[in-house]
Amino acid sequence: MRIDSSIILSSLRPLALGMSALLASGCLPQPATTPDAEASAQGAAPVAPAPPSPEEAAQSVARQRAQTWLQLVDGGQYDASWDAAAVIFQSSTTKEQWNTALQRARGALGALSSRELQASEYKTAVEGAPEGKYVVVYYTSAFAEKPSAREIVTLRQATDESWKVAGYFVQ
Repeated sequence: MRIDSSIILSSLRPLALGMSALLASGCLPQPATTPDAEASAQGAAPVAPAPPSPEEAAQSVARQRAQTWLQLVDGGQYDASWDAAAVIFQSSTTKEQWNTALQRARGALGALSSRELQASEYKTAVEGAPEGKYVVVYYTSAFAEKPSAREIVTLRQATDESWKVAGYFVQ
């Protein structure tokens, strides 16, 4: 459904005028001035925050994707985690091998107690992998049987520009 912005603006105009009248009459507290508001009042444009760099934007999307993928692993959906992984990941292990390895590894760790994002880094090269766009995401995690662990999720940008998991390690 498309909303005509002129309808929204015209319906807000009386509200804005009413608020202005209340502010001018002293019925509402005056907002505190900020450096941007003062600069705007003096005719200078406020300073807008710089847009994220392409690498920062990639890291943000990849971190979200890593979190979604980890939820599959945490939920025991190992086949689904393999299906959602990058081609490079899938070509290095079969779904059955991945499922068996993850059952063994996560079984020994026990249930996840906590996971905290520590950092992420954008790379164009990862040792042992073809050149490409990668984001490595680091977590400090705790499991029932390993209260201090570090999880590392490496994501690779696919040809469709989506981010998919290319590696997962628990230390």
